Amino acid sequence: MGRWRRIVVAVGAAAALFVALFSKANAQTQRPEARQALLHSAADALARGDAATALRGYEFAAALEHAADIELGIVRSLMLAGHYRRALTFAAHTAQAHPGAPDGARMYAQLLDVGGHGALAARVRPADAAA
Repeated sequence: MGRWRRIVVAVGAAAALFVALFSKANAQTQRPEARQALLHSAADALARGDAATALRGYEFAAALEHAADIELGIVRSLMLAGHYRRALTFAAHTAQAHPGAPDGARMYAQLLDVGGHGALAARVRPADAAA
């Protein structure tokens, strides 16, 4: 690799690092307010029975942060819309991807139980959850 090419690559990498760090810092200062506003409006839509609006709100919030509470909102929205298979799949993801948040495993176990898979639900259900 020639000298100039190494310089261009190094400058490009430094610029990309600067942009990534600046963007992350900027997003972290704005994220909590945007996240809370999206979750609030999505929860309101869910309470009104508007599954499509709720799902959009939770999906926008998921674009800001990968979190169990957001994913459970997506699961509830999918259930309200009648997309039970997708809801079960997403609940399984939530239970696996967020082991520190037992609500995901509880929701997954409930959906398994309702679907007639009680033995599997019992294995998945967190220890502190009632059967």
